[in-house]
Amino acid sequence: MKKDDLQLVVVIPKGYDTSLNSPPAKNAPYLLPVYFNETNIAVSQVGLQVVSNIVDGISKGILDYHPVVAMDMKGVETLNIKYIDFLVPGIVAMMIMSNNLNGVAGQIAAWRERGILRRMQGTTLKASTFIAAQITARLVLNGLQALIVLGVGNLIFGVEVRGSWFTLISFVILGTLAFMAIGFIIAGIAKTPESAGPIAGFLSFPMLFLGGVFFPIKNMPEFLQPIVQILPIAHLSHALRETMNVGASFLSLGTEALILGGWLVGAFIIASYVFKWE
Repeated sequence: MKKDDLQLVVVIPKGYDTSLNSPPAKNAPYLLPVYFNETNIAVSQVGLQVVSNIVDGISKGILDYHPVVAMDMKGVETLNIKYIDFLVPGIVAMMIMSNNLNGVAGQIAAWRERGILRRMQGTTLKASTFIAAQITARLVLNGLQALIVLGVGNLIFGVEVRGSWFTLISFVILGTLAFMAIGFIIAGIAKTPESAGPIAGFLSFPMLFLGGVFFPIKNMPEFLQPIVQILPIAHLSHALRETMNVGASFLSLGTEALILGGWLVGAFIIASYVFKWE
């Protein structure tokens, strides 16, 4: 053992069988010498546990021991969630944020600079019709992209949607509307497409790292938790992840829906004040 050839040695003393057959002294068990390698304690601990179980079984057999409490072991099949199962819903949430935050802001700012919005205002086109058209186009775009990501994830990596498609689609729509509203705010503040990009990036890049897209929110420092809990992408990615991986219902994700709805209403109110046609 000192040459590191063995990890554990059990020594059976001479006449040990005779000692076992004689009545033991009260509260004085027979001692069985066991030597283990302290250098490789992890392996030694496994061997010590095996020897301990064997010695315990011998002792119980000699004393005719009958257990009062025994374990009734039953296996339970749990969710086998891999990192790709965690990542795919986060990618869907990231695409929704990028398409609507960056896309809407840049597009509207470009149209304003080229005078397209001014010419639209001079026609019979209502603002509500214009916004409705934008919402419809973004919903179709986000829906198609989400289906492509989910299809690729299912075919290549075996990612499944364990929950309701209704819940999944509802949060895709809610996330699209919330980030579109924020995009309209940026479009109202930015005077040119060149300034819209950096403003959108200033908001979107921190949310990519703090919103639970690539790694769990619970792993973040404690002082960041209050900030993370108010980010819309944090609740969108969590809702999509719970729906796809756990099969959560829409009612069980009511908190996420309320927070995204709050961002939607609040951002559209602000956008109605800061948005400019010219």
